[in-house]
Amino acid sequence: MAESSSDHYREPLGIPSSRASKRLPERGSSVYPPGDGEDGLEDSDVDEEEIEELEQEVNEMARKIRRFRTRLPGLYKEALESSILASRPALPLVESVDGEIAAGRDSGGEHAESSTGQSVEERSPVAEKIQLIKQKISNNVSAIPIVLKSVNECIMEINKLDQYNVTNIHPSFKRKRT
Repeated sequence: MAESSSDHYREPLGIPSSRASKRLPERGSSVYPPGDGEDGLEDSDVDEEEIEELEQEVNEMARKIRRFRTRLPGLYKEALESSILASRPALPLVESVDGEIAAGRDSGGEHAESSTGQSVEERSPVAEKIQLIKQKISNNVSAIPIVLKSVNECIMEINKLDQYNVTNIHPSFKRKRT
């Protein structure tokens, strides 16, 4: 079914308006001759009324756009935060300085369960792995002063060699210049 341009009525941006029920004919159509209004109104009066209605619709759309522009970033942020929190796995056990398990205790010091319903004792393989990693890290940290001392000794030896003006360097240690 082909629609002619005079039969086609467009809603601005898909927002229904109060004009939708009126469906005024296009200007210059054969329904109303130019200058004659069926209900006694002239074309300028109809145009002014249409302009006022369109201005009201534009103002309403501008208010909606402003409202959406102010609300949508906050809504997107909340939705993203909630989806990230929902997909976040349960935190592994972390021991505090006193040796108590921090993740297994709530703020009152009572035994707590994770969001999956597992208690602290049921997650012992994970706790063992974490404990092993912590031991390795502490061993590496304790070895840092020894490594630093040997690095400083090497730097001092290199500086001593730089002070000597050695002219008898074996050819295998010289760079080939091309």
